[in-house]
Amino acid sequence: MLMPADSRIVVLDVHGVIFTNPLTRFLAELAQRHGRESAEVLQTWTSQLRRPFWLGQLDEQRMWQTLFPASEPDALTAELEQRYAKGPLFDALADIDEPVWLLSNHRTHWLLPRLARFGLADRFERVYVSDAIGFVKPEAEAFRLVQREAGEHAVTYVDDKWANVTVAAEIFAEALIVDEADRLTTTRIAAR
Repeated sequence: MLMPADSRIVVLDVHGVIFTNPLTRFLAELAQRHGRESAEVLQTWTSQLRRPFWLGQLDEQRMWQTLFPASEPDALTAELEQRYAKGPLFDALADIDEPVWLLSNHRTHWLLPRLARFGLADRFERVYVSDAIGFVKPEAEAFRLVQREAGEHAVTYVDDKWANVTVAAEIFAEALIVDEADRLTTTRIAAR
């Protein structure tokens, strides 16, 4: 059961929850364009680049050049940005009365302009981004940092990845999964 509104904070993942998450599909399409195997590109992203990139230890120029050496990194970043769209909880944000925070594996300089572009720059009380906090979900310390900041408030956490929800469930009062095809969680979060 959800906590009363005055004692609860809702913490949302961003991609797959507020926005769609086009990165994997985009990388697969780029692999085809560049004559590479999608599985190889996705494996390189997942095993070598993802964590250092989300931590801000690898710049976007080097990230794109590692995956697609003949590419124009700025053009790829711009093309990826245009693929983001409203996610499953985007419209439900208007119905959430509790303070809403974000916790994202991302780059701050990519995420903040996206929030502004979608009219959400002032919607969130706090925004925690992996490159700024130094932790990548599902590392428990990312969730613990948010719980410490929440103090005595109960936290309801929502993500689209089971690995994140599983760890968050050990730390927060409630952790929920969102599937882009399943609106039941949307109803549950927005319910009064």
